[in-house]
Amino acid sequence: MQVLLHIAAWAVILGLPLYSFMRLNFPNVFLWALYINIVVNGLIFYGNYLVLIPRYFFNKRRVRYYISVTALILVLFFISHLAYTAVFSRANFDERSDRLRSNPRVEKDEPPPPQRERRTFGPFGPMQIYNYVFTSLGMTIFALGLRSLERHSLIEKRQKELEKEKLNAELAFLKGQISPHFFFNTLNNIYALIGINTEDSQTAVLKLSRM
Repeated sequence: MQVLLHIAAWAVILGLPLYSFMRLNFPNVFLWALYINIVVNGLIFYGNYLVLIPRYFFNKRRVRYYISVTALILVLFFISHLAYTAVFSRANFDERSDRLRSNPRVEKDEPPPPQRERRTFGPFGPMQIYNYVFTSLGMTIFALGLRSLERHSLIEKRQKELEKEKLNAELAFLKGQISPHFFFNTLNNIYALIGINTEDSQTAVLKLSRM
């Protein structure tokens, strides 16, 4: 059930942006940038959820956990920066190529390369860095909270199972003590009641009680 829920959540997360961008006709570069952001956040979430939290946080190695989370966020920051740079560079190159094909003389009207680079949209400005830090911490806290809730639920389930097994063992033990007592009491009652009958009946009951 948990696997199916994760698959369904990712299908919605990945499908909605594609549907929206197809309807609104946004440039593909923004869709690629959004998917890079989604994949990076997913790696931060599952890196915490599957590896770091069970290995370090739950084993009371909190310092290692915080160091590992920080390292994970920094590494993915540089990876996402490279991915953003490649995507936007490719988009700028494609846009320039389209402009040249449509108007070969546009090259003369363009500013020199330094000014053109200053006009190019940068993948990581201050706002993007703040957004990355905020979303990374959000994914980390969300993974920690979800994993803690699942662990608490699992511990409660195991405790209930142990209590049930303990109760069944106690009942079986009491039943093992009580059953012979009632069995021999019943035999004694039968023995007393059939005393009015023949000696063969009493002998058969005595034999039964010794088995």
